[in-house]
Amino acid sequence: LANAAAAAAAAAAAAAAAAAAAAAAAAAAAAAAAAAAAAAAAAAAAAAAAAAAAAAAAAAAAAAAAAAAAATAAPQQQQHRSSSSTAVAAAPQQQQHRSSSSSSIQAAQTRCTASLPACQRNP
Repeated sequence: LANAAAAAAAAAAAAAAAAAAAAAAAAAAAAAAAAAAAAAAAAAAAAAAAAAAAAAAAAAAAAAAAAAAAATAAPQQQQHRSSSSTAVAAAPQQQQHRSSSSSSIQAAQTRCTASLPACQRNP
């Protein structure tokens, strides 16, 4: 009878140990799932930062294209100025338009830079 009681106690202890091992395995699985979720969140943040950098690069390319267009318009403006007096009267207006467009490009670049994360602005 004592042996049967000891065997029952040993079986109960083994069952408790198995339950503890199962609980530990479940906790490890939960920790792995949390780590995977954190990695996915980090990847999403990196993708968002890359998209912001691409938007900044597109804005810089647009500014460069506008500067190139202004540079190619300058010789034409000189040619028109030498050919007629009305072009001389229109030249200040064209210069004013060019400066206002460059200031709007600069404002757009400022907005784009302000929307970037600090790590993107100061690499």
